[in-house]
Amino acid sequence: MDTQLKHNPKEKITSNYYIILVMAFLLPLAVDPFLIIYNAFILPKRLVLYLGVAVLIALKPEKLKEVPWYLQLLIALNVLSLFYTWNPYYTKVAAVLNISCYLVMFFVIDAINKERLPLLMWAIAVSGLIIAVYCFFQYFGEDVIFKWNQQEDFAAVGTIGNTNYLGFYLIFPLFAMIGLSLHHKSRFSIIGIAVLFIMFLLAKARASWVSFSVGMIVFIYVYPPIREKIKPLILAVLAGIFVIVLFVGIYDEKNDFYMEHKDLLKVETIKYRVKKYVPGAVWLWKQNPFFGVGLWSYRKAVYEAQAQIEKESPGFFADYDLPKPRRVHCDYLEVLVDGGIVMAIAMVILFWTVISHGIKLYRYTSNPLILACLCTILAVLVEAIFFFPFRVTSTMFMIFLTMGVIEGCYQHEFAKK
Repeated sequence: MDTQLKHNPKEKITSNYYIILVMAFLLPLAVDPFLIIYNAFILPKRLVLYLGVAVLIALKPEKLKEVPWYLQLLIALNVLSLFYTWNPYYTKVAAVLNISCYLVMFFVIDAINKERLPLLMWAIAVSGLIIAVYCFFQYFGEDVIFKWNQQEDFAAVGTIGNTNYLGFYLIFPLFAMIGLSLHHKSRFSIIGIAVLFIMFLLAKARASWVSFSVGMIVFIYVYPPIREKIKPLILAVLAGIFVIVLFVGIYDEKNDFYMEHKDLLKVETIKYRVKKYVPGAVWLWKQNPFFGVGLWSYRKAVYEAQAQIEKESPGFFADYDLPKPRRVHCDYLEVLVDGGIVMAIAMVILFWTVISHGIKLYRYTSNPLILACLCTILAVLVEAIFFFPFRVTSTMFMIFLTMGVIEGCYQHEFAKK
């Protein structure tokens, strides 16, 4: 399973490392405040991603022959999808996005090591902190970027564009700042954690709350200095989260949002998606179990699936009162619909490789930054049950950046042995 790049432990920092730093800092921040393009949030981020990858390739084209086989497999499956997809337009969009992120991971593997890791984590953390501060302005009705938007009841979405997207994105800078606080023990990082965490809760992305909680519990349990004080610390963390959630979730006058205690655990939305979204996904997957119906085809092909389900079970969608879905809201099902069992196996290989290498690396180095990256990936896997993090440009980029960090540090560390 190990695929080693050719590393020189004494090699100098290359320009690729600085390009990755710029991308990690700039991509989440990229927006079009003048509304020149069709989407003020998505396209600017994709432009940063595609331009950055193009520059990385142009500077080191010879490196492409060293792309790990598991990434080559994913690239090949993305290209293959173009030839049988049910949704040619969005498959092209998805393939370009996916392959760009795979290449980001590859170039991060080549450029990063444990000495260069802190600066990259600072880039991730500070970028997230800027977005969180901007969200506070939005939350109180002052938009400093989109001047035309001064609505007091406007949701705080920062430069990410959606509250659920924002909630999940903030997991990355949150874990980066937590790792840095233990690595450097600076007061600034503690303040940064507080700001990021408060905005994370204000985003009201419940799936992200669950995902972060799982990752954080693992972090607390695994990191030795914290594990020694685990009981009082967990109680303090739980008490703090409970108090803040009471404020944010039960009575939030600024967003004209009221919620009773019993509503905090309501799962009607999940039940509705399972009942109405999932059958269409399963029907589509059955059409081509091994290779799926093409990347991002659910958003178009689901209507054919719904028609067939309604034909077989008249009245199935009689109480279907929400807009027709463009996504399943479960990336595990999305992968099966997109690329079938073969794509699912390829993704399992990727995550198994990264996580197993990350565990080995953390056991060897006890580096809190590596543990923070591992817990972030764990949060991704939990989030994918309820959400579609591999469909959003900002989170897709951050996922493969983080996996590149783990794999790159692993390969550089053990290349020395």
